[in-house]
Amino acid sequence: MRWFWMLLGGLMVWPGWAQYRTTPAEPTAWVRVPADSQAAYLYHTLPLLRNEGLLIYRQGAGQAWELLTETPLRPVASGRELQARLGPELFAIVQRAVRREEPFAVLLALYSDPVAGGTLSLLYPQVADLLARRFVDRTAPIGQAVRYRLVVVDAWGEATDRTLEVQAHLTPERPDPPAAFVGAQQSDRVELRWTYPARPTDGVVAFHVYGQVAGEAPVRLNDLPLLRSLNTTDYRFSTPVPTPGITIAYQVVAIDMTGQPSLPAGPVTIRIEDRQRPDRLTGVEAEALTLEGPVAVSWTPSIEPDVRGYFVYRATTATEQFVRLHENPIPVGTSRYVDTPPAGARPWFYRVTAVDSAGNESVPSAPAMVFLRDRTPPAAPTDLQARFEDGRVLLRWQHPASATDLWSFVVLRRRLGKGAARAYDQVNLEAVRATRLEDTGPAQQGFEEGAFYEFAVLAADSARNFSDTAFVVLQIPDRTPPEPPRHVEAIGMDGVRIQLRWEATPSTDATGYRVYRRSVQGDSLLMAGPITRRFYRDEAVAVGERYTYRVTAVDSAGNEGSPAEVQVWLRDTDPPATVRNLRVQRAPEGGVVLHWEPVRSPDLAGYRIYRARYPAGRYEPVTETLLTETRWHDPDGQPGYWYRVRAVDTSGNESRGERPVAVQ
Repeated sequence: MRWFWMLLGGLMVWPGWAQYRTTPAEPTAWVRVPADSQAAYLYHTLPLLRNEGLLIYRQGAGQAWELLTETPLRPVASGRELQARLGPELFAIVQRAVRREEPFAVLLALYSDPVAGGTLSLLYPQVADLLARRFVDRTAPIGQAVRYRLVVVDAWGEATDRTLEVQAHLTPERPDPPAAFVGAQQSDRVELRWTYPARPTDGVVAFHVYGQVAGEAPVRLNDLPLLRSLNTTDYRFSTPVPTPGITIAYQVVAIDMTGQPSLPAGPVTIRIEDRQRPDRLTGVEAEALTLEGPVAVSWTPSIEPDVRGYFVYRATTATEQFVRLHENPIPVGTSRYVDTPPAGARPWFYRVTAVDSAGNESVPSAPAMVFLRDRTPPAAPTDLQARFEDGRVLLRWQHPASATDLWSFVVLRRRLGKGAARAYDQVNLEAVRATRLEDTGPAQQGFEEGAFYEFAVLAADSARNFSDTAFVVLQIPDRTPPEPPRHVEAIGMDGVRIQLRWEATPSTDATGYRVYRRSVQGDSLLMAGPITRRFYRDEAVAVGERYTYRVTAVDSAGNEGSPAEVQVWLRDTDPPATVRNLRVQRAPEGGVVLHWEPVRSPDLAGYRIYRARYPAGRYEPVTETLLTETRWHDPDGQPGYWYRVRAVDTSGNESRGERPVAVQ
């Protein structure tokens, strides 16, 4: 029954209704003639208001339209009338289908919801008639082709422009029977299954299932129609089993929109067996006869007449699989059983079941618990070994194979060193009975490279007695070089030294820094200092030279990280001496020739010539590169030009104070 209401609320049995649901502006009509019938059944989805009606016309081949309805078909006008004409039982079904209680609300839902109204009209002719969705043509020319016209009229019987026509050949048809009908008893229910094709034109809307005991009339087993769906071809129906020991023949028929059944599928004959379990036992108790056992289990006897005995089960927890303690049932006249569990302090849980003469076993009783003492710890693990491999720590240890009360090994881990917590973390959160374990690190995020970890393993028995502990310390290989130091800077100091400074590397396992100076021959190591030293002073430098320095971090495993590189140009701030005795003379080959005294400076790079047209004018350099000689020929020089010559050192400083000289 629940299946029917679920389908009624969300599935369609006819493509026209699905189309009407999505595109209500396109109404549809169907015509079907039941087998051995002289009447044609006309269904439609034209929406009608309460004051509107419907005229039905028919036209045979080569004939004029014939009015079949002397008065318009009109939907029921009030909810009370709908309730009275449907009757209490059918009205209750409609109420549940549309989820409304008041008669007026039910009627309004049938008008406003074309899915509910259309589906109920196909399943129940009374609903279709009261909504004016069905017309039975009892004068139909069976076997001929006809057309029907449906015309909507208003409250005064005047035709509107809303019409619908449908063409049909009035051929009597019976629905095909369901196929692949099978069934079987499942405990206290019978499960029936069948298939039906998803054809949109056969008019089948539902199924009825029947059961028949030999010598009696068939009985319909479904109170409500089992709705047909075009979204599936597989159907099932479940019904409670009747009295055991009888044989029932099951059949299923398909029902079309006219209410006509198909030929039955089946029968499927099933002999009903006693699969009803006895009632669950109560009053189960467990009592330790001594502190270490045995245990007496008792229960309230079953009063069911077909119970022939009991089974007792035992487990170490209330949630794990219980184990039956004996092969044959305890006789029905006995309600006590004495059990000697294995040695070891632990809680023991017991359940009891009843079994009847057909072999049906009841649901296990509620567990009863008893606690037995055990104060003897298990043997301790030995020869604990740890190996790091592929990002995991592989632990192995030895333990006596004769240990019978081992509950689990407990594996612990902690990191050693500065800043590490003193407490251990438990590695295994579930029971471990093998003498090996793979540890993927804290929070399964791996291990810190270069760090030391201490592992501990101890054994625990079912009474939670703990053995002595085995320990091992393992250093994780450090294969990752540290990150380079941050913000390396190099500053020239007074033109005689270079000062390097940097910020610490983010790598916590770094132990020192190395400083290199790059040259054509390669990098030369200048310093290998501790992690606390973050500066270096290079005094083996020459003013005016450009230097490249590289600073790296080194960790405790000797891994050296990538370098941080910085370049610096060592410059001084003192300009060279002023150029003296500048002379400018005309050259025989044309232009002018400049002569001057050489400047004595250890970092002299050369001379730069400037020229202007006026003594106080703008002087522009006339040579692209520095001159290294103290003579220069200007082929463009001529009288009226003024010249300056400045000395330039390797730091780019130019001399000052020279006096301009004109062409002589």
